[in-house]
Amino acid sequence: MTLRSHIVCMAAGVAVLLGACSESSAPSPFVMPTSTLGGAGGQAPLSPMVPGENREPTIGGPCSLDAQCDDQLPCTVNTCDGNLGRCRFVPNDASCADEKFCNGSEYCDNTLGCRAGDPIACSDNNTCTIDVCVEASRTCEHSARDADGDGDPDWHCAGGDCDDTNARISSGAVEVCDNTRDDNCNGAADEMPCAGPKNDTCADPLLVEASGSYQATLAAARSDYALSCETTQLVQTGGSGMDAKTPFRDVVVAIKVPPGDAQDVEVVATTARGRLKLGASEVCGNPATETRCVGSFPWSDAGAVARTKLHALAPGVHPLYVFSTADEPVFLDVRFLPVAPLQAHETCATALPLVPGTPLVAKLVDVKTELASRCAGDSTFGYGPLPAGDLLYTFTLAEAKDVHLFAAAEDNLGVPVISLRDARCLEIAGSAPDEASELTCRVGTNNELFMRALGPGTYFVAVSAFGPTNVGVSLELSAPTAAPLDNACSTARDLLLNQGNTVALSGHVDAVQASCLGGAVDAALRLKIQEPSDVLLVAQGARDDVISVGAFESACDATARVACRSSFLSPLRLGLANLAPGDYRVAVESALGSSVNLTPWVRKARAPTPVASADACANAIQIPPAGGLFTGNTANFNADFDASCDFGSFVKGGAADQLLKFTLSERSRVVIDSDGSGYDVLLNVRRGPTCPGTEVPEACAASVTGSFLAFLDLTLEPGDYFLQVDGFAQSVGPWAVNVFITKAP
Repeated sequence: MTLRSHIVCMAAGVAVLLGACSESSAPSPFVMPTSTLGGAGGQAPLSPMVPGENREPTIGGPCSLDAQCDDQLPCTVNTCDGNLGRCRFVPNDASCADEKFCNGSEYCDNTLGCRAGDPIACSDNNTCTIDVCVEASRTCEHSARDADGDGDPDWHCAGGDCDDTNARISSGAVEVCDNTRDDNCNGAADEMPCAGPKNDTCADPLLVEASGSYQATLAAARSDYALSCETTQLVQTGGSGMDAKTPFRDVVVAIKVPPGDAQDVEVVATTARGRLKLGASEVCGNPATETRCVGSFPWSDAGAVARTKLHALAPGVHPLYVFSTADEPVFLDVRFLPVAPLQAHETCATALPLVPGTPLVAKLVDVKTELASRCAGDSTFGYGPLPAGDLLYTFTLAEAKDVHLFAAAEDNLGVPVISLRDARCLEIAGSAPDEASELTCRVGTNNELFMRALGPGTYFVAVSAFGPTNVGVSLELSAPTAAPLDNACSTARDLLLNQGNTVALSGHVDAVQASCLGGAVDAALRLKIQEPSDVLLVAQGARDDVISVGAFESACDATARVACRSSFLSPLRLGLANLAPGDYRVAVESALGSSVNLTPWVRKARAPTPVASADACANAIQIPPAGGLFTGNTANFNADFDASCDFGSFVKGGAADQLLKFTLSERSRVVIDSDGSGYDVLLNVRRGPTCPGTEVPEACAASVTGSFLAFLDLTLEPGDYFLQVDGFAQSVGPWAVNVFITKAP
């Protein structure tokens, strides 16, 4: 629970209901700002009710000025209604939204404050799809039903899988001989050509006598040998995020070491689909003599890579088991090598010296993960499971230096992770809070970790990767340099409102560690808010970059964080509803250290407008001159208008739609954001004066499952316009459209 959520609940006098105020996610373009706690201490919000009086719940006591109205609930917009001479407290649900999406829309209660909403319901009422909410793209995803995870949807749902409970049966499977089963779903069993097991047991292994490339065929293999690592694996089915318990099948490889000296044998196994495991034992078929069992990492689009090194094998034959969840061939790259010492620098206490200018190679094979890192998560970068172990290095500084650490993968088997730590690594390595020793970290191939003016002391470098790769590591030191002014909250430059601000991140370090992109370089900018305002921060990053935007109170630390969002898709949007007047900081981060363009859109706070009708021109809802937040649901309306960007629909009128309108008295910049909508929304701007007008060129944007929701940034001439809120490929559902209008530069 955030600090603000806790205070809102306590202020409402409902400590027993704090569970309803727990941290949750909202499909809203806004997140709840922590800076709006409390109020100005104005007049009591509600005067006593007169007997028989039927008063709206939004109306409070007498007033003559807005400043006299404060109900102590940060989620309401407080004004003095001049016609009534009474305070009016209008709930603003957007003020209650948190940083996430999938667990629903929080809402504002006039008495209790912010309350938790219901999780996003992604069902499309189609039994042939698996419907999930995807937090990364803030959308619902509807994938073809593939219960067994074999990549072939059920044949009742336009797929080819005649048995969607068995991952070994599909239209893409190989027909297996003599099993009285229709493996390839062609209506016949055991028909020719069919495959028999090959290298399936210790009696018929694949012989490997020298370095080279080999292929193992698992099409007809059975599950014969169980090792300590699981013989089934949870795998994602159809990209839906659903899990299916998929059995491994196995083949046996006989590694024959020639007479003479013992040898190390390194094996890299790859497959185009499924998951892998590699195991070894002293006696073939005897699990009691197991010596090795390692799992795989994601590789290519749907494949996997596994790597192991069998140490000091004596002359003779040694069994290796190859496990796979799919019928796909497994390719083995085998290398016979001279015996090398085992890697022992897996902790800070055993770290190897890292000498400036002398590159080293961290071989991340059969290495355990000892340290936690902010860069080790997979939610932002999408690299898969936790890194493949870590190796430790150390260096000492006698005086302050600029430190440059470089990490480069020597193959395509993983993305490097590099972490810089201080001397506390010796004290807490292996314990729960070991992230405390981490000064900063970086993720990426051929990436640089830069720390400016690092003081005297002993430091440690943990090297890992998302995959079993070899990582080249090097250290360079140089004289301390001065930090850019915008690389610290205390010296942040002012943001220009309602226009683009170029944020150059060259020469920056990871100074704002309380933001939401671990290890990325950042800049801090100052956001001055003069009156209660709705703010939309829009950031455009470089191609293939991962960026983040975080909003803070005056200090850029965790206790002052208002909201934060990261994304691999641009433009990234972060909304802040009913932000109280104050001096804020905005942290902009880039995983690649590339420049980011940031536009802070700001307007006076106003309550959202529910759109209950607006089904056609006659009842189109008017957007005020400065814009506003509008919410509706197209599910109960008609399909009236086509749209040029609705490529997924060939039905006249497309999906059901609703209509808004606005008038520009001067050349204007108009930003329209649908982030927070619960379906694949489509936005289309048309120019009047007659309704529905003609479509403005390049003013149609559609959401597509797996991407951020539709967004438009337009420069428009004076005139009358209509905003069509529609759905891509006949999608319908709840929508939220946030509009900012300002004079064009």
